[in-house]
Amino acid sequence: MTKIDNLIEKAKRNPNKKIILAEGEDLRVLKAACFLTSKDLADMILIGNKDNIEVLAKKNNLTLNDIKIIDPNLINQIKYVEFLKKRISNLDELSIKEMVKDNLSLACSMLCLNEADGVVAGAQYKSAAVMKAGLKIVKPKTKDTLVSSFFAIQLDNKNFGDDGFFLFADCGMNLSPSSEELAEIALSTAEVAINIFDMEPKIALLSHSTYGSAINEKSLKIKKALEIVKTKKKDLIIAGEIQLDAAIVPEVSFIKCPDSPLQGKANILIFPDVDSGNIGYKLVERLANAKAIGPLCRGFSKPLNDLSRSCHVEDIINAVLVTINQGEDNGF
Repeated sequence: MTKIDNLIEKAKRNPNKKIILAEGEDLRVLKAACFLTSKDLADMILIGNKDNIEVLAKKNNLTLNDIKIIDPNLINQIKYVEFLKKRISNLDELSIKEMVKDNLSLACSMLCLNEADGVVAGAQYKSAAVMKAGLKIVKPKTKDTLVSSFFAIQLDNKNFGDDGFFLFADCGMNLSPSSEELAEIALSTAEVAINIFDMEPKIALLSHSTYGSAINEKSLKIKKALEIVKTKKKDLIIAGEIQLDAAIVPEVSFIKCPDSPLQGKANILIFPDVDSGNIGYKLVERLANAKAIGPLCRGFSKPLNDLSRSCHVEDIINAVLVTINQGEDNGF
């Protein structure tokens, strides 16, 4: 059973979680909601035009029983307007009222008002819009919290990572993180590994250099990040700066860095910037036929997760399963 399969069993131990899917008029989203409801994995809430959703369901022989539909044009908007007026101080009331008509803004408002346990969006919204709504409405857990994103990656080849499973970070949020930010991303992703995926984190701070094979500003930034992590959590298994092959292939690790604590068995890959992270996850997804769940977010005050606009139904289901289990991960 894979780490992703385990999420289903964990979700069953967290019954009746209310999860909002903000793009209810998307067929992929609708199919995912119907599947999750049919398996009693979550109480699903769809946001969108009620008539359009019902027509789409009927056309595709989908049953909407036990799925709640919130139509922004039919609800009483007063409490959401009042909430957003307090939450976002620099907008006038007319702009706030327009926000409430937006599916994503309404979903985030409902989440903050404890009308749901999590939100998943991004099948149609751009990732930038999802992150912006998260930062403006849901907000970071504290003023000092770094919000970051990660992907859960499952390969068919079980020889890599944790039986083929990896966490990749940060692939969608922090453009060019500093040493301090890279350290925070590494620590945060390690907590995800432990709390959600029940695995021992083995972290590689990736670089074009392995242990000083190239010395320049970029490699030194990674080296400093390692030092910061070690001062905060001495017992964490982590190496850097390190090249990808040395991080995940034992034979290469033996040649390039025989003393590495990873020994070529990294299961968390921390990329030096968002470009490399985004390219990296798409390479394994497309060329190695890996399952990629995300971008999943950490650091918001409540669980909010993103999707790729190219996502499949299975991707949405898996993102919801992670969102359900984020209740056990107090960093979200």
